[in-house]
Amino acid sequence: MDELKRVDTYSLILGSVLLACVLVAGETSRLEIVDSRRAKSGSIVLLVGPSDGGKTAIFSSLVYNHAPPTHTSLQQNVAFFRSPSPFHRKPLQVVDIPGHPRIRGQFTDFFQENGKSKNIGGVKAVIFVCDAAALTRNASTVAEHLHLVMHAISNLPPSATPPPLLVFANKADVLTSASKSKTPNTALAVTRTTTILERELEKRRLNSIKSNTAVLGELGDEGGEDDTVGGLDVTEGDAFTFDKWDGGVVTIRSGWVDIQRPRKAHGGHDTASEDDEPKEKDTVVDPTVPKKDGLAELVDWIATLR
Repeated sequence: MDELKRVDTYSLILGSVLLACVLVAGETSRLEIVDSRRAKSGSIVLLVGPSDGGKTAIFSSLVYNHAPPTHTSLQQNVAFFRSPSPFHRKPLQVVDIPGHPRIRGQFTDFFQENGKSKNIGGVKAVIFVCDAAALTRNASTVAEHLHLVMHAISNLPPSATPPPLLVFANKADVLTSASKSKTPNTALAVTRTTTILERELEKRRLNSIKSNTAVLGELGDEGGEDDTVGGLDVTEGDAFTFDKWDGGVVTIRSGWVDIQRPRKAHGGHDTASEDDEPKEKDTVVDPTVPKKDGLAELVDWIATLR
């Protein structure tokens, strides 16, 4: 009888140990899957867009919490940014890609396999920065650059998850609403940027359809625009809108960087800098109004990335 009790006790202990091992193995496997998914989501945030849009100022503000006047960049800037999101346990790597026509295509290097390292899995998001105040004058140039970015994203291999794309309408602080309108500058910048870019991209999409080709010319070629680039397909076959784009998810946000812009001296000239684009109207600063964070919407969007 005692032997039977001992056997039952041993069996119970053995069963408990085996059950604990199974639970531990299952939890370990689950954590490995979660870590694998996090790893696949990448940690690189690309800042792209035409020159004079303010990319380097945004880069400096995110990374160093300070944005001195900047000149047009001709080389990449790379640094780490700690996101406020609890899902980002490690700092994100922010890469500022120059907007010069000859080197702007460097962002595609992050969408390609590089030896044993697959950079394509390292891109978490792409942020396209444009000058909302100057967009009416540079609409076709900005749309051309954005088209190349969207083409690259839409042509990723099926096994790759397209990174989300944020179109950031920068320099919204220099926009002013109509005298009787209560539209905030940020909302006006989003509306203007969305309307202008959708119109320009629709023109490029129609030109691509008419030419019946989707051949991508060499990135950075200054020999003229290539309206035949593909990558602007829409899900419903209607006119192009960001909501209907078949290549991925596009979000539009706006803001500005708090930066001291150099003023023209008497009889002198301005210092050439990335943020010295002619403004439509200077912003009147009211000292009684609390200062806002111009990059709050951009940082909040980054925090939502998984």
